[in-house]
Amino acid sequence: DYVTKPFSIRELTARIKALLAKKSYIDQLHTHYEQALSSAISDGLTGLYNQTYFKKFLGLELKRSRRQKYPTSLLMLDLDDFKALNDRHGHPVGDQVLRDIARIITDSIREVDLAARYGGEEFAVVLPYADTEGALIVGHRNLEAVRAYRPDGDLADRLEGVTISIGLAGYPGDNDCADTLIEAADRMLYTAKSSGKNRIAVAEQRPQLQAL
Repeated sequence: DYVTKPFSIRELTARIKALLAKKSYIDQLHTHYEQALSSAISDGLTGLYNQTYFKKFLGLELKRSRRQKYPTSLLMLDLDDFKALNDRHGHPVGDQVLRDIARIITDSIREVDLAARYGGEEFAVVLPYADTEGALIVGHRNLEAVRAYRPDGDLADRLEGVTISIGLAGYPGDNDCADTLIEAADRMLYTAKSSGKNRIAVAEQRPQLQAL
């Protein structure tokens, strides 16, 4: 806006107030838009991306992998015996554990990686430019960090032995579309669970278990 000389202080003040009110309204619209966008792609409990955004990201990343010829790995992580933890300590404690595990996973990956809550106590991590060997390093880092996890407060002495199982699959080698790659990693997650938990199972021609 502008005023011409000579101008009235009263008119100038009125215009400034009107512009400030418009600016405040636009800022509110922008904030509401960002909040709505964040709610659409993120999980409300953990703050990680949700399953819908994860699948879209994985699909796009696999297309880039084929075009630019680089590997991409997928980790599917699941808390072991989470139902028993909920039954023993209650759902509020279970929710806190999920938030803490989400933070542990986020701290263990790079900025180019993506962590998501896949559903319930299951998480997913997309690792662009990471082959099986590199993804195993990330997986073992998560195993160790979760085993060392102790919650804050009075639960630290009561809540011990939290572990995760991990299924690993990758491109190229284990399918080149999002759904089939997720299925491959999920199969390996089931293998890790049925083979004793607290370990990684790798999708290869002959699945190999990686346990510490």
